[in-house]
Amino acid sequence: MPGPREVGSPNTPKKRGQPEPGTRCRDCENLHSGDLNKCKVCGSTEVFPVDLVNELVELLALTSAEADFVDPIPGLSEAGEVAALLRY
Repeated sequence: MPGPREVGSPNTPKKRGQPEPGTRCRDCENLHSGDLNKCKVCGSTEVFPVDLVNELVELLALTSAEADFVDPIPGLSEAGEVAALLRY
């Protein structure tokens, strides 16, 4: 299973009430946002739809990271409505 490096964050705020379609590849297990017919990484057509928010939260939980759901943040839409607070 891909690690949190693919979603880019140990702590991920997500806008409340916004379901996000996602796609997971059966061949390379990569996770993508949006509804795709083909994997952007390996080119496989063996992809299936997922709930992106649930997938992100599950990936974060595997590393004991936290997910916070927040009110809309101006400018966050350009980043796909997902943000990261990286720990050092």
